[in-house]
Amino acid sequence: MAAKFRTSFWFFLISGIYYLGFAIPISAAPSLTNIVSPSSVALYDKLEIRFDVIGSVASNFHWPYDPGPVTGMSGASLMVGITIDGLFLPPGETDWGKALIQPAFLYQPTIKDRSVIAGNDNSEWIYPVGDPYWLIRFAPQTKGSWQYKIKVQDNSNYPGWTETPVRSFSVGNPAPAVHGFIKVSSSDSRYFEYSDGTPFTGTGINAADAGIYHSEQRAEKEFRDKYSVGKTNFHRTWMDMEAIWSRGTHGWDAWKKKNSEGAIEAADSYRSSEQVFRNHDFSVKLSGTGNYIVQYSDGNQAMAGGFENGKTYRLSLVANLVGLNQTDVVVKLISSPANFDSNVQILGPNPVWQVNDLGNGWKKLETIFTNTQGRFLFKSNKALAVGVRTATGSLYLDEISIGEDLGSGNTGPNVVFKGNLIYHHYMDPISSSNWDDIYSHAERYGLTLKVVISDKQDMILHDIDVNTGIFTYVPGFNSENFYSKRDYKVRRLQEYYWRYLAARWGYSRGIHSWELLNEGGPGDTQLYDQTNHLAETMHKYDRNHTATTSFWNSFPVSKFWGNTAYGSLDYADIHAYISTGWIKDTTFESDEAKYHIDYSQVSRDWLTGSARNMPIVRGEAGIDVLSAQNEQDILANDLNGVWLHNFTWAGLDSGGLYELYWWSNNLRNKPGPDGNTANGLFEIFLPYNEFMSNIPLNAGGYIDIGIPEAGNNRVVGQKNNNGNSSTQAHLWIQDKRHTFKNLNGGNLTGTFAVTGMKPNSTFPVEWWDFNTKGRLNKRISTIASDNSGNISLSLNSLPAIDGLVVTDTAIKIGNYTTIPSTPTATPATSPTPTSTPVPGSLISNLTVYDTANAFAWSIQSNLQSGNTQYNDRTYTWNTVPSLVSGSQWIRTANLSRS
Repeated sequence: MAAKFRTSFWFFLISGIYYLGFAIPISAAPSLTNIVSPSSVALYDKLEIRFDVIGSVASNFHWPYDPGPVTGMSGASLMVGITIDGLFLPPGETDWGKALIQPAFLYQPTIKDRSVIAGNDNSEWIYPVGDPYWLIRFAPQTKGSWQYKIKVQDNSNYPGWTETPVRSFSVGNPAPAVHGFIKVSSSDSRYFEYSDGTPFTGTGINAADAGIYHSEQRAEKEFRDKYSVGKTNFHRTWMDMEAIWSRGTHGWDAWKKKNSEGAIEAADSYRSSEQVFRNHDFSVKLSGTGNYIVQYSDGNQAMAGGFENGKTYRLSLVANLVGLNQTDVVVKLISSPANFDSNVQILGPNPVWQVNDLGNGWKKLETIFTNTQGRFLFKSNKALAVGVRTATGSLYLDEISIGEDLGSGNTGPNVVFKGNLIYHHYMDPISSSNWDDIYSHAERYGLTLKVVISDKQDMILHDIDVNTGIFTYVPGFNSENFYSKRDYKVRRLQEYYWRYLAARWGYSRGIHSWELLNEGGPGDTQLYDQTNHLAETMHKYDRNHTATTSFWNSFPVSKFWGNTAYGSLDYADIHAYISTGWIKDTTFESDEAKYHIDYSQVSRDWLTGSARNMPIVRGEAGIDVLSAQNEQDILANDLNGVWLHNFTWAGLDSGGLYELYWWSNNLRNKPGPDGNTANGLFEIFLPYNEFMSNIPLNAGGYIDIGIPEAGNNRVVGQKNNNGNSSTQAHLWIQDKRHTFKNLNGGNLTGTFAVTGMKPNSTFPVEWWDFNTKGRLNKRISTIASDNSGNISLSLNSLPAIDGLVVTDTAIKIGNYTTIPSTPTATPATSPTPTSTPVPGSLISNLTVYDTANAFAWSIQSNLQSGNTQYNDRTYTWNTVPSLVSGSQWIRTANLSRS
């Protein structure tokens, strides 16, 4: 009888090889069974196919089968994987050579408890349970009847494949408000767009600074209570911090040590190549009395394993004891990570270790214990520690495995986060499960995440020699080892990881793009190739998402972004704070709009002057000063977020730079124009996103509005240029005196000429006026062009808003197709209602028919006590019921002109 994957999959790792608790079968070829898939799916939604594999000779199911050659890897270490690909044939296609390839991955089920945390909502209990099984996740971008089959290859049938019979499924209309994935516009490559051609406004922040990356429930709260309030849809976050694969940098290690000063830090220096199990790269060395490693959820790595209440567990260590007795090795729960003797419960030995010989000095130490501490996550008062009791000898560790004792010799999956200490040989199921939920939440709230997937200072990869593949711990960083080369060890392992990302999350609309790493060296050609290699890989396995990287400074256009040698790049990225950017201009320190406009125009000019053009994202921006990279303290005084308002609306310029601001404290916690600290300043994004939602910049044909700055005023915007006679234009006019350093300054006046419009035509006009506090008043009117196509805009009598002068206005000229506001999807568990504005404008336009006699009515937003009730009276709202507080409303009039 052929063996099938069982829960013991996670029980025992040898040489990157996952033994299943039984003999690995030798057979002619692997085969696929128990295939389960739906018969239909909506366009852009996830089609999930589940199945089992039998008869495989593979021993590491996280790696694809790789025949090599790879410099730095032996054939024995290469050919241990299994490749399983779904082949998807689009409607009307008959040539399987043109099928889309979607990799499969091994999925470990988990259960979760949001109430079991380590002190805050930035951690939670994630517990592997049950048998692993295989999944293929695929999201179609074409309606109709699809066909698919699955093929599998390992060392038993290479170079051939075993294929399943062909199956089919149908793809229908997308769900309401679902527009697909983010891609570069084929009509104007300055811009992104959705799959169906809907414009992508691309507003958001760096989510990394808010710490959503460790917890799906923290992410959901941020998405629901803040990001969705402004209809933002573009945020940057760092998935590599959770060590799905390999180590990362900083304090992100799952295992910590106590240093010589008594402080807790990452245990990187304990990695040693003195004793290595089979063909692994290193082990973790513990020497000296009380020397130990410890795992618990903390501020640097909130992910951790945990136990279930009352369960009996089988604990095993793969270890080499040099000068040690087995009784010198101890695994326990401790109440203080800095005190190895602060015992809570001894887990092993219990009472002794059962020892099995694995050869070459390596042993498997086993014992059984029952958890008496309730359901809990490893945390500071119940941390998991592994150490030695004697001053002599050394303990070399390869794996720490704790799984439920299921009886009859069966053991459940390892519940320890990164229990296998060879992090770069597998993909962690606990952190992967967490990101499954984060991406699902992003989809629910209409968000897309720009995901940083690795770090150039990875503490494992930079110690693997690029040429020999041998690991040697060094305290510094070796970027050459990390960037590596094609067909060399580290790069090949990175390819396995990229394939996994595409397999597990290539389906998700919650992802904007993959960012190789944060802030690499701007002149490193190895990094250039590595980034292009990532993009090539994703174009093959993940057609739904784009790929890029980032640099710590400068904008290497001629060498990289604009260089056709790296033709797979999808979009450019810059990191340019006022302090770190290449434009050294002190006026940026007090002019947030100029800070955007100048970088947008200069970076666009440089890129268009090269052989390529593409979207540009400023992945990190910040209002600091030239001399120091710290956000200006004065921003904290800007309670209404004038700085963010100006910084955002400046985005109407023709450069097309997408901005992701870094520092989030003010942005997340100041009250803003609606006075509500719960959603921070995010409501400031809402008018911008609604204004831009039906402007088809991605359709092409838009050019700069061509109105120069004059006096106190600046103008940014664009007009379409269909046959040199525009029928649409949009612009933002600002009194430059109104900034975060002059909160009450400015009073917008003046007359502005828009040229190049269709001559002798009447155009509808939308006016989106803002006062000094950022409160919005919308107006509509009509305006006519003269016989030369000129339009004159007079701003000399703008109506005050709540008694305050207008400081800036956004104007739409022409007919725009209405794109209805889409309500945000409701989460499964609704929060307690609060008095916050409802995202979305339900009233899109307003017409007063008797303009000769009736005083004007106007559309208002954010209904609050103190608002003026009528356009021709001074009465105000004394009390606004909580049910309608923050709503959109119409300000009417009582009197007539006659």
